Amino acid sequence: LVHRLLPTMIKYRTECEVMSLQKEGELFRIGERLDIPPSHVLKEGLLEKKGAIRRNWNNRWFVLKSGYLFYFNNKADRILKGFIHLTNCTVTPSFNKKKPHCFVISTALRNLMISATTEQESKQWVSAIKNATVEEERRRLEET
Repeated sequence: LVHRLLPTMIKYRTECEVMSLQKEGELFRIGERLDIPPSHVLKEGLLEKKGAIRRNWNNRWFVLKSGYLFYFNNKADRILKGFIHLTNCTVTPSFNKKKPHCFVISTALRNLMISATTEQESKQWVSAIKNATVEEERRRLEET
């Protein structure tokens, strides 16, 4: 039953994310080219992402921008494969027997499990993503 419902759930989640972004005046379309100015890139690199449907691990090129984490098939390909709007989210290290350097980004709509090559790289990504959340950006603006 879950396997039959999962594609519908993922479609609904994606539609909710898109509606949320439309309200904020930004719109990113999966399957379309996305060019992010280098000055907006906070961090980028190759990580593994656990699939939502097939649950296998895939290499993806991740780009972190204030408020968003985007991912692509590879560094040269700028066709958007997926993204997470970093609002009301948590980023925590996660245990996985086969992938020892995992972390999870949890939002109201999804949990994205990501694996880095080393513990240091994983910690750097967790810290960078936490600092790029919408709430953290707002907090910094209020302090200035």
